[in-house]
Amino acid sequence: MSPLGAARALVSGGIAQPELPSGTNLTGSSLYAIMNEYANAKAQSVTTGGSLTVNSVDVGDYDYVIIDGNATFNGTNSTFFTNNTDKHALIWVNGNLSIASSTFIPSNRKMSMSIYVGGTFSMDGGTVSMSKRGGNHYNNSANRNVNATTIKLTSNIGPIAGPGGGGTGHNASSGPAGSGASGTAFSGGPGGGGTGGGAAGNGQPRGGKGGNAVQTYTQAGGGAGNPLGSGNNNGSHGEDGTGGAIFIFAGAVSGSGNLQAVGGHGAFGPGPNDNSPGFGAGGGGSGGGQIRIFRGTNNSTTFNTNVSGGGGGRQAQSGSSGSVAYYTASDL
Repeated sequence: MSPLGAARALVSGGIAQPELPSGTNLTGSSLYAIMNEYANAKAQSVTTGGSLTVNSVDVGDYDYVIIDGNATFNGTNSTFFTNNTDKHALIWVNGNLSIASSTFIPSNRKMSMSIYVGGTFSMDGGTVSMSKRGGNHYNNSANRNVNATTIKLTSNIGPIAGPGGGGTGHNASSGPAGSGASGTAFSGGPGGGGTGGGAAGNGQPRGGKGGNAVQTYTQAGGGAGNPLGSGNNNGSHGEDGTGGAIFIFAGAVSGSGNLQAVGGHGAFGPGPNDNSPGFGAGGGGSGGGQIRIFRGTNNSTTFNTNVSGGGGGRQAQSGSSGSVAYYTASDL
């Protein structure tokens, strides 16, 4: 794999363009510094990158796409994302990017969705989502075990975490119920398992598995996570997933639309209302993610955002909400 400094330069139309070869290991003082390095790079269809090191911290591996010119998203996610699990999705658009009336979401978990738009990032009625797409970087066979829990976004912002923690499961009989885990920069915290007698499992740290339920005397559900904890997960709810991270760096932003990074729902809700009376213990919901938008121009455009934690199963806690922040050029 080539180090960052080995990237070659091509000449197109008299303008030198850096090239980012597949498999390159990227290193920089901040995520923005890395994204800005290839602000005018040669076009590259979606492919596999190498490792990503930010501020001397290993934050995992990445895949990427570089679009040289304007782009409109109208429902074809495969143009922007690989099917690889638990890697950062780095997206460069060296023009304007419009999100039309579709949902821009990867099919698999990602450590982050990081978008660099040289022109205007425009929400034209669409949705950008990392709901239930937070990365699992805890002893995960799909990717390396990544210990980092924060990331430095710019020279002035970070290192930060941001996402919410997982909810505690319900104790229906001689617990304790499982506790939810804290969120990281790349994932809301998984929820704890519910208990119907005995100690239930805690949500794993760093976006791992939801806590397993214990069902000695009564039914109980697992906590939401990557994946959902084991238990009686056949009720009205129970979801894999945690809230993920969306980082947007754009020359300007405009329009209206939705940005979402919602957590997953804890299992076991046998009634139409998860707090319905009766025996049974639900699993905790997973935490919401984070959304960070950097605008090169100091405008006041904002979008509809939702970083709610996932709901808890019967009598269990919901995951905590994540965070949303807007920044201007002075924060870069």
